[in-house]
Amino acid sequence: RKIERIGRMLIVKIIGAIFSTETSEQISTDEDIERILLLRHDKIGDMVISLPAIRMLCNTLPKAEIAILASRNNSIILANEPGIRIIYYDKTPWKFIASLFHCRRYRPDVVIDMLIKESTTSALYTAFCGARWRIRAKTERKNNFNILVEIPRESHIVDATRKLVSVIIKSKNSMKLDDNYPISLSSNELAFGAQFWKNSAIEPQECIAINISAGTKSRFWGEAKFTQLCRFILKKGKTPIIFFAPDDKSSAQSICDSAPGAVLCTDTPTILHAAAVLKDTKILISPDTSMVHIAAGFGIPVLMFCPAGADNRIQWAPYAVHAKVIQSSNPKTIASIEPEDLYDAVDEMLRGGDE
Repeated sequence: RKIERIGRMLIVKIIGAIFSTETSEQISTDEDIERILLLRHDKIGDMVISLPAIRMLCNTLPKAEIAILASRNNSIILANEPGIRIIYYDKTPWKFIASLFHCRRYRPDVVIDMLIKESTTSALYTAFCGARWRIRAKTERKNNFNILVEIPRESHIVDATRKLVSVIIKSKNSMKLDDNYPISLSSNELAFGAQFWKNSAIEPQECIAINISAGTKSRFWGEAKFTQLCRFILKKGKTPIIFFAPDDKSSAQSICDSAPGAVLCTDTPTILHAAAVLKDTKILISPDTSMVHIAAGFGIPVLMFCPAGADNRIQWAPYAVHAKVIQSSNPKTIASIEPEDLYDAVDEMLRGGDE
């Protein structure tokens, strides 16, 4: 992998040598922008919290054609977004090369790297597609980008991505900002969610969603801790609904068996179907995953627990909703967090108190 990364950087430097080395913080006001390429080829949650910026761009520049370089995983978040062209990023060598040429044929006027941090992959796509304006957050190395945007470290990622795309909007008065960013769901997905609640015969607002899946096994909180949390919630007169990734279904079932009254969410074909069930619940409790940002987009209060680190508490916290963030004492795991550490936050959120 290290050799691959070095190879990509060499290619970036060679191709980038043909570009101007002059940098700016703004595009000339007399520029006509017809095609925009956004780079967001990472995780599902990253795409979710980029929706405010993407929609702001679509609404403010309705005549521009917008394409997004997305991963196979996170592109599902755009499935019901109108007017967006998707170019798929794939690490498979021949598919990777094909997507490079796809971006080249698209011939964007502007490329915006939404990853915020430095990315060799983004730099390679940017160099190869031939865009005149190449935008990203200001970092130590500019590579082949010529519009570098100062992003304060304490900025939430939602605000940071909106600041990046605002560079190409001529009249800031025309920007349409919206802190709510529910993912778009199809009629099929909405019907799926409605059917779940009909079959369960439970009032959604009496339910607290608990997502047990954390992306990697090393960040799984543990069946015993989730069980104890469920028992606490049941004593409060609320029903825990257990959400899970397919690989964690047996753990989810075990938690429900150990905490009678907790309800196992149905198998969901996609994360959009899970979102259709989640959107009507009262609160979400979850480790730091895409479900946190999906819930925040729907305006659902969120209790998030995560490893120690300022980035988790500030940049990646649930956005524009009543939220609590509980951090472990370790930057790599959540093992030090005990169920009791969440009880006061659950009580406060059930009361509807401010953070």
